Amino acid sequence: MSDILDVEDYIDDAYILEVSSPGLTRPLKKEKDFARSIGKLVEVKTFVKINGFKEFEGILTAYDEESITITIDDEDIVIARKDISMIRLAFV
Repeated sequence: MSDILDVEDYIDDAYILEVSSPGLTRPLKKEKDFARSIGKLVEVKTFVKINGFKEFEGILTAYDEESITITIDDEDIVIARKDISMIRLAFV
């Protein structure tokens, strides 16, 4: 794409073409974010310890207005949404 832009010279000034993936590490916030992420691996950080931990990585299996459920090693963990400091898709 950069070569085409250089040939066509749409931009008079010097520039750097940067391509990124919007939302690759974007936190899940909206209901549609959660719905789209059901069945996917998520990373969750909490404000308080839950079962002795504040960081989790598991499959998002359910959510509602009050909580999310993630599955880690065949164990379901329910986390109150008010206790979540950050949740996003995890990348391995």
